[in-house]
Amino acid sequence: RKGPAVETVLEAQDDLEEAAMDRLIAVRLVYQRVWALVALLNRCFGLSVLMQVGNDFLAITSNCYWMFLNFRQSAASPFDILQIVASGVWSAPHLGNVLVLSLLCDRTAQCATRLALCLHQVTVDLRNESHNALITQFSLQLLHQRLHFSAAGFFNVDCTLLYTIVGATTTYLIILIQFHMSESTIGGGSNGQ
Repeated sequence: RKGPAVETVLEAQDDLEEAAMDRLIAVRLVYQRVWALVALLNRCFGLSVLMQVGNDFLAITSNCYWMFLNFRQSAASPFDILQIVASGVWSAPHLGNVLVLSLLCDRTAQCATRLALCLHQVTVDLRNESHNALITQFSLQLLHQRLHFSAAGFFNVDCTLLYTIVGATTTYLIILIQFHMSESTIGGGSNGQ
């Protein structure tokens, strides 16, 4: 026999479960809209991000090469040291652009990953099939609709972009320095003959 107290407790429990379902549905809809917004941002601003990162990469590489040339030809005068410092200062905004862009995009994607981890901590109620189905659907949605920012589809904009730019800059600097060294060796050899 169910008394009025038991019925009140069961109704309160049903209300809590319904409120939890409503919150989960609301979070799922918010995530779906955020994913659609990120897809729209990638379509609208992907080319702009690609041009900006490309410009920053070229500026960083050319300023580093200019600093190398100034080191190689400097006579340790204050003017030469100021030119080297100026090249470093000129590279700072470009480094800042890449750093801020990649960190913001990476943090946003990490929030979505944390949401997926939190979803897996939700307790499964064996009596409530619709609740379990909603958790499964949302989990699959988080798995298949991952948030990622891209530069017109050429590369993802996240913290790996920093490593890519550092590696590419280093590679191009080594190539430019080798060409410079071979050019000065060839030029010095032909002047002596």
